[in-house]
Amino acid sequence: MVSSQSNRVGVRFESPGGENLLERSREGELASEGVVAGSLQVPHSGVPVLFLADHPVTGGYPVIAVVIPEDLPLAAQLPPGASVRFSLVDSDPPGLERPRQDDATPPRETTPPPSTTTSSSAIPPGVSA
Repeated sequence: MVSSQSNRVGVRFESPGGENLLERSREGELASEGVVAGSLQVPHSGVPVLFLADHPVTGGYPVIAVVIPEDLPLAAQLPPGASVRFSLVDSDPPGLERPRQDDATPPRETTPPPSTTTSSSAIPPGVSA
């Protein structure tokens, strides 16, 4: 159930009875690592937090899932007391095939932009470049 403590950092959850929702197999923090909007992190309390727009860039708690970007605007609008159910989905849009490792296209070479130089004929007399 969505907690009234939710904000732009994340949707915070609570259980109807007030007990911990998830039991962690390891106590304490883990090594900090980058997290993205949509990460479902489980702090020491066992009550998950779904990171939203103003989430921290690193975290030291287990991330057990990531909500697809298309669903984050809906998650951000969940009112306190709303029930939430997570479902496993394929995050690739229909018709998109990921290239296999051996089919990967090599990086495209880019040409640097032409340098800008001042032609001596464009400089007025008596002014040096």
